[in-house]
Parts: sequence; C-alpha cells; structure tokens
Amino acid sequence: MVKYFLPPFTRSRRGTCYSVLLVTHPAQLLLPGNEYSILVGKTPEWEAAASISCPEHKGAVSAVSGGTARLPCNFSPPVGPPAQEAKVAWQKQEDEEEVVVHFQNGRENGDFQHRRYHNRTYIQQDWFQLGDVGMELRNVRGGDNGIYVCWVTLLPLRPDSQHRCCEVALTVMAAFVTEPEPVALSPQWNHVIAWIMFIVTVSLLLFLPICWVFSNTCVRTLPPLVQPLMHHRY
Repeated sequence: MVKYFLPPFTRSRRGTCYSVLLVTHPAQLLLPGNEYSILVGKTPEWEAAASISCPEHKGAVSAVSGGTARLPCNFSPPVGPPAQEAKVAWQKQEDEEEVVVHFQNGRENGDFQHRRYHNRTYIQQDWFQLGDVGMELRNVRGGDNGIYVCWVTLLPLRPDSQHRCCEVALTVMAAFVTEPEPVALSPQWNHVIAWIMFIVTVSLLLFLPICWVFSNTCVRTLPPLVQPLMHHRY
C-alpha cells in the first residue's frame, strides 16, 4: 500500500485549501502533471482503460562529442479504448537524483526539462501512434555520459498506467583529430616536371662530351661540382 500526496487546490469563494490522500497498490512513480482527478464517492473504472506493453529494454549506445546520440525505445501500440492523454519522459540517473532530460505531453514539450538539455532533445510528434519514443540528443558532451530511463504514462492515471519502457547507457567519445592529407599534384604538373627532367638529362648528355674534347676551356666555365668530373681521365 503506497500513499500519494496531491497538490492542494483552492475554492474560489472561501479560499480553503484541501489536500487529497490516495492509497494505491502497486506503487507507481508520479511525474509532474500526472495527478489524479478525484471525485468524492466515485471510484475510477480501470477495466476499460487503454494499456501498452513495454519490453523494458536495456541497451547501450555511443556517440562522438559534438555529434548526435540516438537513444532507441519502442513499445507496443495501445490495446483497448484510446487513452485521453499520453506523456513521455526521459530521465537521467545522476547520483540520487533523476534529471528530466525530455518531457512531452502529447505533441507539446513540457516545461519540466532541465536547463542543460534545452533545445538539444527531440522525439517525433506521432510517437504514441507509432510506439516509438526514441530520443535524439544533439551536441553531446562529456557530462552526458550516464544511464537514461524512458517512462510512458497514460492518463487518466491509474495503478498500471505508467510504464518503464527502456534503459539506455550512453557513452560519449572524444572526437579524433585527423591529419591533413598530402597535397597531390595535378596530372598537368606531373607532365611539366617530367619534361623538365628530360630536357636537363639530354642537355647533360650533349654538353659533357663536347666539354671532354675542349676540357681546358670548358672546365673553367662549368660549375664547381662538375669540374672534378672533367679532370678525371679514364
């Protein structure tokens, strides 16, 4: 038997505040905005409500720092009459605290999201019809490492309306810096270099025999590195 304390409400005339205590079984987690609407003397009808099936999948994903991480999570479409409202919440376990990473009521984002994750998360709008509550976490960083849990809640709230569908461990890896590739010469420059080497080779082959005949005059005009070759006698 678990006790839930609901936020007080105020009557417009007298300004009297009332607190409602509801005892249910089994225990269920209450997220903001999931309070029971209680009518005095009326018992909710649980039997005709919609229900979903969650596999309670556990997985692990990784992403490069600065990139986008995809946290997968699926559930079976609802069975029975459609729920009046459905909510999804991704929470990150940090020490003894659970931080709300993403909260979505129907197609609208709620204001319960932690400021660290503003404008960084995304869930498709028709997630409930598709049974896909996978979340994208953009611009991941080292502080995003950890375990994320997805909760799907059907309203009106009842003992079995909240489902712990998925648990995903995220690992953020450092971005690798790649060395620049060497600049390759175009084929046109390769032909130019080949022609220059050919002309230099032919010039040496033609010039050296002539200098051999006129060695005394030629040696004085040749560069210092070539002059010793002209003095050598075979």
